[in-house]
Amino acid sequence: LSPQQKRHYTCMGYAFFPEIFSPRGNEKYQRLALWLVTSHGIVNTNIRDQFSAGGRRTLNVKGKTYKEVPAVFARIMENRFEIAKIIQEASKAELMSCWNTAGILKDRISQWIDLAVQYSEEDEQYRELLKGLLNFD
Repeated sequence: LSPQQKRHYTCMGYAFFPEIFSPRGNEKYQRLALWLVTSHGIVNTNIRDQFSAGGRRTLNVKGKTYKEVPAVFARIMENRFEIAKIIQEASKAELMSCWNTAGILKDRISQWIDLAVQYSEEDEQYRELLKGLLNFD
């Protein structure tokens, strides 16, 4: 894949598979890896590195400093516009399937944030950070 394609599919991974925020091992990438193969014919043998490499970072978002957050949030920050666009433009059926939910709310971004926070084991700092990253007002 080209670097642009790799970035796009990574953004799709964030948008469609909020379990990536789970602190639990490599199984959190299994559905994403299967989706890439079955839906797009892409085999990625080092999928984990795209999402969890990089340790911890300090981020400044809307005047607030978040210290020592997982590097995944820096990648969300870098790609927030594309991730939000993917969430907004996806079909309800695709989101319901990928998110394992019975319905899609009008405010898809807030629903995605809630799912990501649930998978991150309810860390409220993460909720505040994601809201800051994906609130474009």
